[in-house]
Amino acid sequence: MEESMNQNIGEKIRIKRQIKGIKQFEIAAKLGLCESAYGKIERGETSMTIERLKIIADYLETSIAELIDSTSDYDLKDRNHSHIASDNNSVHVNDQE
Repeated sequence: MEESMNQNIGEKIRIKRQIKGIKQFEIAAKLGLCESAYGKIERGETSMTIERLKIIADYLETSIAELIDSTSDYDLKDRNHSHIASDNNSVHVNDQE
C-alpha cells in the first residue's frame, strides 16, 4: 500500500512539474539530489520525508495536501496531460484544448 501511495504522489509531482515546464534537474538541485535520485521520487521508488515533500510542494506552488490527496481528480493513467483546467478546487485533465 505504501508503494502505491508513493507512486501516486510521485505521479502528481511529475504532472505538476511538467505543467509548470520545470525540468527534473531543477527540482533535484533544490533538494540537493542528483537527477537519478529525484527520478526515483517521481517513479514512487522511494519514500520522502515531510520536509522534502514540503520543499517540492513549495517549488511547484502547490500544497502537500494536494500531492497526497488520494481523491484528487488527476487521471494518473492518462500520460498525455495536454490540457489541464481547474475549477471549484478540482483539476480536470482533457486531451483537447
